[in-house]
Amino acid sequence: MFLQILDLKAFLLLRNDSSKCQKLVLAYLESGGNFIEIAETIKRNEESSLEVLSNLFEMLHLIASESTSQSMKYFVNRNKISIEKMLTSQKASHKVVVLNILSLGVSLDREIGVDILKNIAFFSKESDKYDILTLQDNPNIIKSSYKNSIRHAFVQFYLKFLSLDDSVLCKRILQKKSLFEFLLQYLGQDDFETVREILVCLSNILSSSA
Repeated sequence: MFLQILDLKAFLLLRNDSSKCQKLVLAYLESGGNFIEIAETIKRNEESSLEVLSNLFEMLHLIASESTSQSMKYFVNRNKISIEKMLTSQKASHKVVVLNILSLGVSLDREIGVDILKNIAFFSKESDKYDILTLQDNPNIIKSSYKNSIRHAFVQFYLKFLSLDDSVLCKRILQKKSLFEFLLQYLGQDDFETVREILVCLSNILSSSA
């Protein structure tokens, strides 16, 4: 079964109406649609424009809760090019949606987190620290809508590695010095609850390693 163009057009028309959009998603799932199908569609469109890719990523995010460890591994390992394009896009919304999907992947399976850090060039050891600076927000966006900012999505992604009580994931993310420096450097942009989450995670790590 292939994702119908009609489904995508309907989604684009209804995505700002949460109630109707959820109904469309439910109908899609009931008709046999699934996470892997959209992941495959993203793979086939990896050379398409960011506008096309971002629409597909948004659809994928809407049904991400239906994903399994296997389907998420498929998505991460088959769509490195598209994930990379979204992470380096000029649009904040593109980065937010892909970080949200990757966060869910980390929570599903340790190996997915390992694969992300090892194989997605943006997070790999070869990645230059200046690449990470593309995750900075417009200061006005941070002030008006922190929960929808790149910063919030990045912090939640990072904390997944620290909060799952998995020493392998914790070690892997802490070895990425540019990511850790970026996490700490912009703490002033985070709200109280997020800062508390970060400090609790780091305190737990220090306590367990003492």
